[in-house]
Amino acid sequence: MSGVLFGLLFLLIALCFLIGCSTCPPCQPTIEIQEVQVPVYSCPDPPEVESLHLSVYPPYPGSDATEQEIKDWFSEVVSTSRSRDLAHGNYVEYLLSVIDQYRIP
Repeated sequence: MSGVLFGLLFLLIALCFLIGCSTCPPCQPTIEIQEVQVPVYSCPDPPEVESLHLSVYPPYPGSDATEQEIKDWFSEVVSTSRSRDLAHGNYVEYLLSVIDQYRIP
């Protein structure tokens, strides 16, 4: 009895597949072309970067220099060092301002 029910169930399932597939139109894939806008960032060419010009330290007056000459030389070295530090700091700020132009999206 169970064999007959199993056979009948198998025939019903096969009939459903055959009737279902024969009545439906074949599936056709649709191909659609979609245009996608992709933003492209363009950066202007970087400007010519100015070179850093630092003042030169004064030469040492020598071992036979007087105490006053050494003090004058040392004061010139200190003022030259301060001016070089100031020029270097301004140059770094200039380079950062050039880079900041490229950080804006």
